[in-house]
Formats: sequence, structure tokens, C-alpha cells
Amino acid sequence: MTDKELKKLKRIELIEILYYLKKENEELKAENDLLKDKLFSLADEAIELKKKQTAVNEDTAPEPAESASEDKKIND
Repeated sequence: MTDKELKKLKRIELIEILYYLKKENEELKAENDLLKDKLFSLADEAIELKKKQTAVNEDTAPEPAESASEDKKIND
């Protein structure tokens, strides 16, 4: 709505617009809070999974191979 259109509205109409805008704003804030909670929960889960994956990878990592120079000394 333009400023000109708003100026032509009656007081009750303006109050009604404000009421619905405030109501919508509150609903959007509630939805935003819910989505933030889900986001943080998923982020925490991702961090925990990464820690578990790192631990598993460290437990199953192959022993480091001996260097080529050590192999050559043994073969000589």
C-alpha cells in the first residue's frame, strides 16, 4: 500500500492492519525460533557424528608403513 492509500484509510482499518501484521510477525518469530532450535540440534548431531567418525577412523587406520630407506637396509 502506498502512503496515499494509507492516509485515506479509517482509523479502525489501520488498527486492523496493525493487528494482523503484529499477529503475522509473532507467528514468524515463533517459526524462526523453532527453525533455529532444529538447526542447532542438527549442528550438534553433525559434530557428534564427526567425532565418532574420527574416532573410528583412528582406530581402524593402518599402521604407518616403514620408509623405503629402512626397507632397503633390511634387503641389503
